[in-house]
Amino acid sequence: MCRVAKAFLILLAVSPLVAAEIDNRKILLEFFNGCLTTDYERVGVGFAYCGCATNQISKKMDLEEVLLLGLDLDGLSEREQARFLLTNKKFKEVLIECVPLLLEQ
Repeated sequence: MCRVAKAFLILLAVSPLVAAEIDNRKILLEFFNGCLTTDYERVGVGFAYCGCATNQISKKMDLEEVLLLGLDLDGLSEREQARFLLTNKKFKEVLIECVPLLLEQ
């Protein structure tokens, strides 16, 4: 997740902040591609989950929120990142919506 956060920081430096929904294709693709670096048991399930997560984040968060999350995650271990993300209400909503896709067989 740290690579994703750093990529967001770079992209956000050159992108204007949007107040509501994230509709910047480059930023969403960067998140999606970063999500796919996780080793999912089945490739198709990974694509489904990452597509869902990307879509939900684009709807529930704005660029400023994602930037702040990225700054907070920088330097944390994977375990610390997971714990921190679970304290974010909007990120938890994304997980509730998308994690069931990981459980499908």
